[in-house]
Amino acid sequence: MVLFYMGVFGAFLTALYTFRMIWIIFFGEEKTHAHKLSGVSYWLPLSALLVLSTAVGAFITPPLQGVLPESVGHLLEVAGQAHGKHTAEFIAMGAMLAGLIIAALLYVVDKGRMLTRFKRSRVGGALYHWCYHGLGFDALYDVIFVKPFLFIGRLFKADPIDKAWLVLPKLASAGNKVLSATQTGSLRGYAASFGLGMAVLLVLVMMTVV
Repeated sequence: MVLFYMGVFGAFLTALYTFRMIWIIFFGEEKTHAHKLSGVSYWLPLSALLVLSTAVGAFITPPLQGVLPESVGHLLEVAGQAHGKHTAEFIAMGAMLAGLIIAALLYVVDKGRMLTRFKRSRVGGALYHWCYHGLGFDALYDVIFVKPFLFIGRLFKADPIDKAWLVLPKLASAGNKVLSATQTGSLRGYAASFGLGMAVLLVLVMMTVV
C-alpha cells in the first residue's frame, strides 16, 4: 500500500505540473515566436500517435496480465475485496483532480503571486533549490558514480598495471648485473667460490642429519 500511495502522490504531482506546463505554453507570455506547421512532417507523426494511442490500445487484452504488473485494484479484487478496486480508482482520480484544481488556483486565479512570495521566503527558497536540483538525486549520483569514476580514471591515467609489468625486466636486468659481476675470469676466485659453496652444502647436510 505504501507503493500505491506513492503512485497516488505521483499522479497528484503529474496533474499539477502538467496543468502548469499547458497553461504557460498556451496562455503564458510568448518568448519565442512559433511558426505555423503544415505538410506531411506535421500530420504524419500525429496520425501515427493517434492510431497507436487509440486503436492499438484496444488490442491490449488479458493475455498481457502475465507480462505487465498487476494493478492494486486487481489485487484487491482477487483478495475478495471487489469494492477495493473502485476505491483505488476513486483515490487516484481524486488525487488527479486535486492536482488540477490546486494548479488552476495557483496559476490561473492567483497568477503565481503566492508561489513567488513563497519562493522568496527561506523555506520556499530552500524547497525550490532542492526541487530545481532534482531532489538531490543529481548530487547523490555525482557522489556515488561520477566522482569514483573520475578518481579511478586519474588513478589509471599513468597506467600502473603496465608499469608493474616493467618491474620484471628490471629485476632480470639487476640479477644479470649481479651475476655478471661474479664472472671475473680469476681461477683463484672460482676455486674460492667453489670451496665456499661446498662448505655451505656440508653444513646444511650435517644439520639435516642431526
